[in-house]
Amino acid sequence: MNLEEMTKEYGLACYGAIRSAIDKVTITWDAKTKNYLREQGYSIWVELVDGDLVVRACVCKGDTWHYTLYDDANIQREVQAALDTLDVRVVLNAMLAMKIENINQVTRWRIK
Repeated sequence: MNLEEMTKEYGLACYGAIRSAIDKVTITWDAKTKNYLREQGYSIWVELVDGDLVVRACVCKGDTWHYTLYDDANIQREVQAALDTLDVRVVLNAMLAMKIENINQVTRWRIK
């Protein structure tokens, strides 16, 4: 395996780590909550705050300039705590695997 292939595989593994962390949180939510969030267009947003190596995660909908946070502090804390368990390099590599265009770009993760 060459370096390019290893880098791609590592990016996919990092992507899988984020997906797994999110799924571990959302699986505990009741079906009514998950259905409401999906129907209303909410997803989990992950970003590096102002290009720093600090991860922010939240349940949100909209676009970069006009967005709405889901109004449940417990769910927001759970999502942030799940991403806090991962090293920032894992998050960055997953974002790169998703082909972000710049370091300030938000990645959106579907609520399963």
